Amino acid sequence: MLGLLRRDDTWPTAASSLAAATSVVARSLCGDDWLGRSGPNDFAVLLSGTAGDAEVTATRLAATMTELGIPGLGACAGVAALEEGATATETMRRAALSLQTARSLGAGRVIRYAGTR
Repeated sequence: MLGLLRRDDTWPTAASSLAAATSVVARSLCGDDWLGRSGPNDFAVLLSGTAGDAEVTATRLAATMTELGIPGLGACAGVAALEEGATATETMRRAALSLQTARSLGAGRVIRYAGTR
């Protein structure tokens, strides 16, 4: 999950900022990857490859958001690997938990889920 961070307190995020962020994420994906919105400022991205590959991609995407030149806009990410026996709901919960932790640390942070809860 990739989450946008804003230093301002206006709500909602400007449509132009969301469009720019969506464009960056979409251009960064490969043919077998999936992109969706999971919240007002969050993207759910399903990548083929390993959790390590996902961390590299998430780090690159978070850095790219700050390079868009939109004042106060940044991003962070939570990564959760698909595991045998884990439901889609559980995998999303793990990614959301990791994203929440990354958000508490600030823009550019990527946290991979590494435990059970």
